[in-house]
Amino acid sequence: MKKKLMKYFVCASMIVSIVSMSMPFASAEPPEVASNPYPSSGSTGVTIFVNLHWTGSNETVAYAIYFGVESVPPLVVSNITVTTYNPGKLQKNTTYYWEIVSFNSDQESSASPIWMFTTAPDTSPSQPNIITGPATAAKGIALNFTAIALDPEGDSLYYQWNWGDGNVSEWFGPCVFGDSIASTHIFAENGTYEITVHAKDVTGMESVWSASREVVIQPQFRFYNLKQGYVYLNFWGFDIGYGYVYALDQALWTMYVSNEVFMVVVNVTANVSYMKYRITNLVMQDEHWIVIDENFTNLTSVEEFPLDTGFYNITAYAYDGHGNMIGRTMRNWVIYINWKWPILKRLLGRGG
Repeated sequence: MKKKLMKYFVCASMIVSIVSMSMPFASAEPPEVASNPYPSSGSTGVTIFVNLHWTGSNETVAYAIYFGVESVPPLVVSNITVTTYNPGKLQKNTTYYWEIVSFNSDQESSASPIWMFTTAPDTSPSQPNIITGPATAAKGIALNFTAIALDPEGDSLYYQWNWGDGNVSEWFGPCVFGDSIASTHIFAENGTYEITVHAKDVTGMESVWSASREVVIQPQFRFYNLKQGYVYLNFWGFDIGYGYVYALDQALWTMYVSNEVFMVVVNVTANVSYMKYRITNLVMQDEHWIVIDENFTNLTSVEEFPLDTGFYNITAYAYDGHGNMIGRTMRNWVIYINWKWPILKRLLGRGG
């Protein structure tokens, strides 16, 4: 009987041992508590775009995040493996509470303290920057200037310009967060002007004025020939001013008499990167040329056109290195007459 009992005892011991070996070992300690919260607990003036950060431990494999405006925040996400969380755009001037619960591989957990922070109230947009715009141009040209400002709360912005010539624009916008605004202004007189701009958000909070951007308004080129009211004779490439005629000036004409091709000579400033010329036949409106000149010699642009006798409109455009049009001049009613002996006789009054 004793032997049977001993056998039963040994068998039971072996079964208990085998079962014990097959069961998972329970950890003696839960994972380390999350620490070093960012924003730190009690922080104020926190941006509404903040990302939450904390420090975990090597034995932690997952986290649950409790976050909200309640002092005991609700669960918002679980089973994440990174130590950062983006709660999205927050409310201004609001206190938020958050807690991190850490889990190890055996699903044992440790909860952090409940931390808190307060977001910043509505603040003014940043000082705008004028990021593009010509430094110099002629009067009467529509000039484009671009500015940008940022709003701490990501609000849409309005912009107002002071053009420095006595004109202040209306408010333009709204522009969504991160977008620049382009505005156009025409200066009526030559001079040096200081342009500034400021911004306001949709709640009416205004920024300070930007640093000024200087623009010099002055002529950027001039026709060396084809001055209004003059008769020009072209002999073998040389333009000779034959004389000023009041009637031509009143009719906005320039007479150009040549035995060669029609020539346009323009003196440009150092600000001009290239010129465009548009030549239009005023009788045949569908006939026109556009020529681009990027090669200047001694700040002079020279273009030759093999035109027939007729009435033409010549418009010249000047551009800077950024592609901004900084000058434009038009010669209405340009008369081009090939140099021929019968015409010379008529001009000299000898009939024929």
